[in-house]
Amino acid sequence: MKRIVACGVGLLMISGAGICQAAPALQEGLWETTMETTMEGLPFAIPPTVVKTKQCLTKKDMIPRDENQKNCTLTHQKLSGNRASWEYECNQDGSKMTGKGEVTYTGSSSSGSTTTNIDSEGRKMTAITRFKGKRLGPCSGKEESTMEVNGQDVNQLKEQAEQAMEQKRELEAQMEATRQRSLALIEKIRIPAEKPDACEHRGVKAGMGEAAPAAAPAAAFDAAPASLKKAGARSECDEKLGALAIKAGEWEITTETTSNQTFTNEGKPEAKARAKNKSKAKAKEKPAAKEEEAKIFYFGVETETKKACLSPDAEPLVGSPMKRSANAVTWKSASSQEVGNITVKEEDEGGVEYHGDTFEGGKIHRRMQPGVHHTNYTRVTGKRLGDGNCLLRGREPSSKKIPAASENTDAPESAIENSKRKLKSLFGF
Repeated sequence: MKRIVACGVGLLMISGAGICQAAPALQEGLWETTMETTMEGLPFAIPPTVVKTKQCLTKKDMIPRDENQKNCTLTHQKLSGNRASWEYECNQDGSKMTGKGEVTYTGSSSSGSTTTNIDSEGRKMTAITRFKGKRLGPCSGKEESTMEVNGQDVNQLKEQAEQAMEQKRELEAQMEATRQRSLALIEKIRIPAEKPDACEHRGVKAGMGEAAPAAAPAAAFDAAPASLKKAGARSECDEKLGALAIKAGEWEITTETTSNQTFTNEGKPEAKARAKNKSKAKAKEKPAAKEEEAKIFYFGVETETKKACLSPDAEPLVGSPMKRSANAVTWKSASSQEVGNITVKEEDEGGVEYHGDTFEGGKIHRRMQPGVHHTNYTRVTGKRLGDGNCLLRGREPSSKKIPAASENTDAPESAIENSKRKLKSLFGF
């Protein structure tokens, strides 16, 4: 908008060179000129822009100038008494402008106007500038030309604009760095492919006591009694394939997450109307304008590392419904619901592949509604640190130790048997 207003004002400012030769009634000296520009043809209303200049004017140099205004040509210049008029054409920053202006001097005052028609990328607007000038006094030759826009010195405005541009560049650099980090993480996520022979798997998330929906209603499979396991907590698939390649013990688990949000015109009334009009358009009509490309905003990467007790029956990542093939576990689901008058769809997919002392996997969750798609990405990796303090509790690292037989002098054989039963209960053997 500043560019458009400047053009409307600037066309007045450059016009003096071609009409000053006839020397209207102008008292030379320091002049102050106040110009007010209004815009017509915009989709919204904006207040007028007021520009005030102070310059030394002479009969050879009688119109305030804008040194930034370029690529303009003056045509049809006329001088009649103290009134000068002109027409002009400009091409500035891809915008084509044509217009006309006039100014009248009466010794120590002046008044005039310009009308500028602007065609910027097919959008037509009009800038109308009205101005008045008055002589402040003689010039000493040491005065510097000044300009104010809406009461602010133009040099200060330029400095503020430069600072704003620098902040904009820094923000864009930060956003680009965030985008690159997010894309790098997304690229690293490895979700194993579901194989044709995959079958149902029931798993329990380690350390949380939360079973996947398909699991038996036990607090956690690694702590379930043997009677429950025999009653069907495992699926036939798990029984057939045997234990997952997760060596029981203390593990270090690293979770990395990021997300992005995509904004589109999908489902919006105006987009539907354009699509409908396009389908009805005849061959002789101009093709409909191309839809604006989707805008994607990327969010930062968050990383968390923690320790947990894992075993073949206490997994780091679960979903629903789960399928298994050898030592790879996968899941995929989709749902939709009506919220008000819009349909919200959700998709979830993920998986983990185990290698005994290490594992790698991830999950992707998508939430989609007309105009907005939000996607969360998770990458999970792990490595076994050792037995740690997991043998007794099976979940969280603990300082507790399994009691030795010598600690129970009354019944040493009983203490050993109790320890064995606890281990069997924890690991299901």
